[in-house]
Amino acid sequence: MTTREYAYYEMTREEYEEWHQLGEQVVADVTPYIPEQTITIAQMYVTAQLYFIHYAGYHTGDCYYFVEEGQKKEEYNMVFSTPDREKMRMFLCQQILEDVGNGNEQNVRVSEKKKWKICADMEKSLPGNTVWYENTDYIYHCRYDARKFWFEYALKGLIGIFGAERCRSLIDGYEDYMNHWFEAPHWKYDIDKLEFVEISDSKELEEE
Repeated sequence: MTTREYAYYEMTREEYEEWHQLGEQVVADVTPYIPEQTITIAQMYVTAQLYFIHYAGYHTGDCYYFVEEGQKKEEYNMVFSTPDREKMRMFLCQQILEDVGNGNEQNVRVSEKKKWKICADMEKSLPGNTVWYENTDYIYHCRYDARKFWFEYALKGLIGIFGAERCRSLIDGYEDYMNHWFEAPHWKYDIDKLEFVEISDSKELEEE
């Protein structure tokens, strides 16, 4: 099947029931880790057809799938597919927790930025010309990276749901993202603290 065919696929009653049961499990998984008012976000992700946003489900003998609409008409992108129910469960949990974490970071950004040495002044910055300022009292010795907050948020939930061992590859991936703009590894995820900690004074690379 093509990606477009998955987007238009109508599940059988049995397939829909399987997807529905998985969705209920995922919502139950993440509920202890997200604010009550964001449960609707979890429910949105497990909705089979959220028109103009995503199409998701199960095709017997093939895979679980999650397709998003592209920027152009009749453009569809296969975000994730797998024959493994547990992998799809983890994928959905990850998407929900990242989304909620991203929203929460925006709510606490003012206080979070006080912990970092260098931050962007969004009121003075213009496209292509970022104005930076430095805090005199800080914890983290680099530029503010909003992803730290929502990566940690997601991992706290994922580790709580699946355990640290099953989340090892996700942790490695998040570490790669956090270290992308550094000359040498700067961040390491501390499983005991459930947070990223600085491990070097590596300099940040300039954005191209």
